[in-house]
Amino acid sequence: MKNGYQKYLEAKSKNLDDWENIANQSLKEKTIDSLKKNFDGNLEKKILYTENDITLESNHSYARGLKEEVNEHLPWHICSMVDPSNDNKLYNSRILNELERGASSIEINYINEKESEEILKSIDLSIAPIFYRDVTNPLEGSSKFLNLISNWKKKNKKTPLGGLDIDAIAISFSKFEKDSEFNHAELIDSFNKIIKENKNQNINLINFDGTIWNSLGASLNEEIALMCLSFIEMLRSNIVDDESLINFTISLDTDFFLNIAKIRSLRIIINNLYDHFGINPIMKINGRTADEIIFKESPWVNQLRITNAALSAAIANIDRLTCHHITNPLGQAPEFVRRLTRNTHIILQEESNIGKIQDAAGGSYYIESITKSIADKSFDFIKHIERNGGIQSLLENREFINKLSENKNNKDKMLEEKKIKRIGVNLYPDKEIREINIKPYEKITNYDK
Repeated sequence: MKNGYQKYLEAKSKNLDDWENIANQSLKEKTIDSLKKNFDGNLEKKILYTENDITLESNHSYARGLKEEVNEHLPWHICSMVDPSNDNKLYNSRILNELERGASSIEINYINEKESEEILKSIDLSIAPIFYRDVTNPLEGSSKFLNLISNWKKKNKKTPLGGLDIDAIAISFSKFEKDSEFNHAELIDSFNKIIKENKNQNINLINFDGTIWNSLGASLNEEIALMCLSFIEMLRSNIVDDESLINFTISLDTDFFLNIAKIRSLRIIINNLYDHFGINPIMKINGRTADEIIFKESPWVNQLRITNAALSAAIANIDRLTCHHITNPLGQAPEFVRRLTRNTHIILQEESNIGKIQDAAGGSYYIESITKSIADKSFDFIKHIERNGGIQSLLENREFINKLSENKNNKDKMLEEKKIKRIGVNLYPDKEIREINIKPYEKITNYDK
């Protein structure tokens, strides 16, 4: 006699109810519903997704990240982090080394005022963009960097690429979290002034950095929402117009599918905001590996986490991707580690062919469904905050900041208790780790690594 499973397989027509009945029978003491999981606090992962889980909204073309022209040779910018140095000649050689060996763009976080033009020697900024990201001294550093760019432009008679990766609002939150007396309004106003004064340089000046929110303890939905709320606040300040170049930097963790859905959800919300406010600035979405997936205890396993995050970003049609070095928490990355980081990008671009496909995840019932779920929940949070005074209202009291800190502490506790598992850290730690010869970070004047 044939059992229910065999009958189901041989049936000419099958439906979801039949599948659920068979699945529940095979699970015996458990049910399908018991296997469902929640993520990000209030979003549900089902066991099975079908075409019924896709709606017109979730299938919106905004999610696709479609590009008019696809650069098969450089589907996304390979952005290398360069360690700072007080010696500008050494600083310059580090930048050139990255560009000569596969990087297409550079991230720096420090400018030594003395003979600073040496930093850009032999670098063609019209081809290789340099981005300045500084969460410690954003105002001082940004002014120095913009002067450097301006002087390069005058000297070379070319239009430079790159710009600032500074999110003054997110940085204000991070500083206010540590110091309740910190004048966040002054920092935001001063940075807005810098943007207005340098608007005609045709470089990136506006960035909304989800990685800062992530490091503060924001959930997936909150990270997206807070970037969008910061964008709305910029609109109120008349900072953004159709001529603006805007970067959104999203954090990438180890959840492969959620990374993809996150990026797609952000696109939906931003484009809907563009439509709502009647503007159309140039938008780029950048990915950056989250600090929370890089551990000093497991540098070699860090590479697996980084590669996983990088591939998910590539599938989601990222514009620029910045990956940590596996030794980032330990000190300066030696050359072979830097090569490993660069080649992660290059192998994905050249061997996977993923950059030749637009929206590789499109049509997946699961991806399309959670994309919509994340977008809906994030937009609900945006509307709630806007009704109550916008993102500035969050800075006027410590309730939300305390909530973020609590979230972060809970994550740390769950990691310690192995409720969050990290291979090489709290699961299968390698007691015979191959040693890496690492130099400590150079002590930089007025710079906190």
